[in-house]
Order: sequence, then structure tokens, then C-alpha cells
Amino acid sequence: MPTRRRPKKGYDFLEKQKYRQKIWNIFSQQMTPESATIIMLPSKNGKEIDIAIENGFKEENIIAIDDDKAMLMWAPWRGKYPKIRIYADSILRASKKLQKDKVIIHAINLDLCGNLSARTFEQVSGFIKNITVYNNPIIAITMFKGREKHAVNCMAKIIVKKFKNDLKGISKRLGVLLLIVKDKVPKISNITQIAKGEYPNGVNTMDWGIFKLKMKLGENE
Repeated sequence: MPTRRRPKKGYDFLEKQKYRQKIWNIFSQQMTPESATIIMLPSKNGKEIDIAIENGFKEENIIAIDDDKAMLMWAPWRGKYPKIRIYADSILRASKKLQKDKVIIHAINLDLCGNLSARTFEQVSGFIKNITVYNNPIIAITMFKGREKHAVNCMAKIIVKKFKNDLKGISKRLGVLLLIVKDKVPKISNITQIAKGEYPNGVNTMDWGIFKLKMKLGENE
């Protein structure tokens, strides 16, 4: 999965745990967790699964995606949570399988650990375009902050300046990504930011936001 590079130190550290807790606490406040079908990229340690379940989400309604099939099959959390559905593929290819399986999604946490790139644009917009959603879904997106090439960073600044009225309060990289998503996914009529934040990851900083996608009437599935 090109948009999800695994950090050398893994995902089990305090700042990451606080981030997970914020994401799933906010998700639980935005919907009825007991009946919501959710997507996450839980990695090997499965800490995110624990927190989602602590916030009321049900094991049988969790979908785990990762392009490492062996990791998904043999991760320690598989024995603890056998009812979780797994899709061993990139988020883009997994979204096509979810569409074929007629899975209706309420919330997604795309903890991508990538930056602004054509590949990220393709993966995220294609993922949202393909999946079937229930009413107005909630999506969280996380990206590296400040890791873009100089040319990409310059273009992002110009785009944000031009569309500043549409991106109030949204960070530069997430704002640019969402503009592209909205352009490529006709069924989205509006994107509203619910929460945002950052957390340190070694020498890097991670930039995250939670958004509600308002779907056009009759096109939310």
C-alpha cells in the first residue's frame, strides 16, 4: 500500500495511542457505535481495534484493510477478534471488493502515513468513490506533515490560497487532498471538518482531521 509506509519504531507509542483514543471517541459521538460498520488499518498490534471496541463499536462490524496478507492472517489480534472481516489489499483495490460485497460503511479511519502525491490522491479518491456509504459518513485521514517535495509544496500553497474560503480551519495538505477528492467523487456535495490535530512521530509530525462527507440525495450508496 504505497500511501501507508510503516515507521521503523512501529505504532505502539504514547502519542499514537492518544491519537487513536481521540479518533474513536469522536467517531462514537457522531453515530450509534453499536450498529456502525467501520473501516480501519489496524496494523499488527491491533491497538486501534481495542480502542474502537472500548468506544462501543462491535467486533463483527469492523473491517480491517492492509496489503500485507500474512500480517492480517497471523496478527495477534486475529485470535482475540475472529469476527473482524479482513481485506488483504491496497485501500483502492479493497474498496472495489467492498463494493462487490455490498458492504455499507458508516465510518473510516485512513491512517495513511503518506504525504501529498499523485498516488495518495488516486488511492483516497478512488476508495471513497468505490465504497457504498450509509447516509453521511465520517472519515478520518492522517498524513505526514512537511514531507512534500518543494514543487508540490509550492503548488499546495497556491491551491490553498485560491480556495481559502472553502478550506477554513483545514490544514494545507488535508485541504488539498479533500479538494481533489471532492472533484473526483461526484456523489459528495460537501465536506465539513469535525476535528483536527497533530502528534509527533519521531522526527516527523502527523497531521490528522475528521470530516463528515455530505452525499448528494440518492447518491449516498
